[in-house]
Amino acid sequence: MAAEGKKMAAASLETMRALAKKGGLDLDAAMAKPPGGLAELHAQLVASKKSFEAMGAKVPALLEAEIAAVAPGGKVDAAVQKMKAFEASKLPKPPVSPEALKAAAARPGGLGPKDKNLAGAKLAGADLSGMDLSNAILKDADLSKAKLVKTNLKGAQLSKANLAGADLTEAVLEKADLTGAALAEAKLDGAILAQATQSNFFEASFEKADLSGADFNGSNLFGSEFLGSVLEGTKLQGANVRSTKLA
Repeated sequence: MAAEGKKMAAASLETMRALAKKGGLDLDAAMAKPPGGLAELHAQLVASKKSFEAMGAKVPALLEAEIAAVAPGGKVDAAVQKMKAFEASKLPKPPVSPEALKAAAARPGGLGPKDKNLAGAKLAGADLSGMDLSNAILKDADLSKAKLVKTNLKGAQLSKANLAGADLTEAVLEKADLTGAALAEAKLDGAILAQATQSNFFEASFEKADLSGADFNGSNLFGSEFLGSVLEGTKLQGANVRSTKLA
């Protein structure tokens, strides 16, 4: 049965080739991707259909089907668009810049979830003061010497981020995850960590950081280092300070 079906399909194709030839169309050449892509192929097939109509001949069903398939919005066109989208998704993301972030923040509604996916971003020395980066993904990001004054980082994922020398004065870090983050020589004057019961500073480095007035109440500071840090007025009630190095 399968062999018989193949013979019928082959005979049908030969018939189509003959009919197309009468209409002045090389079917095999038309089916190969032309230089103009689907648009040119669609135009050629439509021209062939008009040739059949001009001769008063019935337009082959296969030709009608091919025209519909390669027309804008057709099956082939849709498949091509999906493939282009897939290929585009594999391209490396363009580097994040402070200017691009600020421009996105200025849009109605501010930064969206995609804008806040900043994992591995290179933002050393960037001025992101006052920005709403709540729940942003900043894993492995380089924010060394960045200016983050009054920046909202509530719920941000900052694990293994480099915040060395960053100015986090009055920054909001409630429920932020700073597991393995480096904050050597960072400045956290008046940083807000109130109700930070889920803040994770596991093994974070606060070497020589200014933590004057910072609120670490309820935070996890297990294994963190505060060597040479300023802890005047720092709140540590309920914080996990096991294995913490203070001197």
